[in-house]
Amino acid sequence: VLFIDLDKFKKINDNFGHNAGDLLLIEISKRLKKSIRDSDTLARWGGDEFIILLNNVETKKNINIFVDRMIEDCSKSVKIDKDNVASISLSIGISIYPDHSDDKIKLLELADQAMYKAKKTKDKDYFYSE
Repeated sequence: VLFIDLDKFKKINDNFGHNAGDLLLIEISKRLKKSIRDSDTLARWGGDEFIILLNNVETKKNINIFVDRMIEDCSKSVKIDKDNVASISLSIGISIYPDHSDDKIKLLELADQAMYKAKKTKDKDYFYSE
């Protein structure tokens, strides 16, 4: 489970308006969808948060490769109107079934906790740890 938050999204809404924020969300959604496989699931969780469920990933290294590529794709500038572009970064937290839990709600909670830790520390270790 990947819990993703768009960093400084509120700033884009405040500086450029909610239409610009909506355009950014649409573009980031497209980029996230393009990065996943048909067997994976992408959902917008709320405001500027997304969940990705990756299926059948064999190693943490494979997850890190996926995450690095996704971050690179999503960090590219987005044209929000004729005069302005915006860039965002992602904070990501990851929990793994069954290593961290076998309960779907708990997995979401742990991925959310890992995301907040990553956001706070700007750490590249996205995986939940106690």
